[in-house]
Amino acid sequence: MCFKKDVLISFVVVMSCIIQTSRCASAGKNFGNVNFSFRRNIPYYERNATLYSASSTSVIASYGRCAVKCIEDLRCHAIELCEVNDGTECRATNGLVMTPTSTNQQGVCKQYFMDYSCGDEAFLDRRRGLCVFSFCSDCDCVRKYNAISGGYGLNIDGSAVFVLCQFDTNHTWTVIQNRYNGSVDFDRDWKEYTYGFGSVDTEYWIGTENIHRLTKAGLSTVRIELEDFDGDHRFAEYNVFCVANATYYYRLNISGYSGDAGDSMSEAVGDAKADGEMFSTADMGAHVGGKNCALQGRGGWWYEAGTACSKSSLTGEYGSNKRDKGINWDTFRGMSYSLKSSVIKLRRP
Repeated sequence: MCFKKDVLISFVVVMSCIIQTSRCASAGKNFGNVNFSFRRNIPYYERNATLYSASSTSVIASYGRCAVKCIEDLRCHAIELCEVNDGTECRATNGLVMTPTSTNQQGVCKQYFMDYSCGDEAFLDRRRGLCVFSFCSDCDCVRKYNAISGGYGLNIDGSAVFVLCQFDTNHTWTVIQNRYNGSVDFDRDWKEYTYGFGSVDTEYWIGTENIHRLTKAGLSTVRIELEDFDGDHRFAEYNVFCVANATYYYRLNISGYSGDAGDSMSEAVGDAKADGEMFSTADMGAHVGGKNCALQGRGGWWYEAGTACSKSSLTGEYGSNKRDKGINWDTFRGMSYSLKSSVIKLRRP
C-alpha cells in the first residue's frame, strides 16, 4: 500500500521522537488518525501472536509497513519494534504476549498499543468494543484495574477470551456460560464446544478448554443460577469443580453442594450424575458404546456414559419442554421443563 502524502509526512516527523525516547512516545504518536502509545519493553518472543512482520535496515520502513497493516487488520491492537541482528523488525500483533520460547534473537522490543483509553494494562478490541486486559487470565485480575461488572477480554495462554465479570461485595465471578433468550444455538460440535461460541453481548459458552484452564488456575468453586418462566430464581453452588484436559475428554469432578435448586450433578445423584463423566457432544465423546445423550439433549454436556444420560443439562434447546431436550435441572422443575435462564460462573475458594 502507498502512503498518502500527509500521512507519510506525519509519520516521518514523529518517528524520530518514537525511536529515541519512550517518554516522548508514551504521550501517543499519530499515524494518520490513529495513535500508537508506548506501553512497555518486552523480551523478543519467537512465538507471540504475530499477524504481520516487516524487517529492514531502515527503522522507518519496517515501522511504516507494519503500522499500516495493523491499522487495516481489526485483529491487530499493537505493534512491536525490535532490534535484530541485521536491522529492525516490526511486528503487528493482537497485543497478547505468549510464553517465551528459545530463540536466537536477543534483547527487547518496544511495544506500542493503539491508544483507545482502556487504561495502562488494557487495549480496546476493535471488533467487539471491549477492553482486553493483556496480563489478566481471570476476572480477579481485571478487578484490580476496573471494578465495574461487565464484558472484558482475558488473556488465556495467548488467546483473547471474552467473558462477563461479575463483581459482588464478597466475591469475583468469571462467567463461563450465559443463557437467557435463546438467541444462540447450543447444538454445536466438539470443536465449537472446545473453543467456545456466542458473545458476551448475548449468550455464550466460553469453551471447555478454557474452563479446564481456569479451574486448573484455581477457580474451583462453581455457582449455577437458574430461573424459570414464573420468575422463580434458584441456585446450586459446589465448592469442588475441576475439569480435566482434552486427553481425558474434559472429565468433570464436582462435589460439595449447597443452595436451593437441589443437587442434580454430584455423585449423590446416582445414575445420570455429571460427576466423574467426560464431556460429550453429538459427534464426540461418551456416547461411544452407549446412548448418544448429546444428540438427544441437543447440546454438549457431562453426560453419563451409559444410557441414563443426565439429571442436568444446561445446553439443550431453548424453550423445548420435551423430556431431556431443553435447559433442564431435575431437582428444579424436572427434565421436561426448559428453564428461562441459566448462568454458570467460577470463583476462587
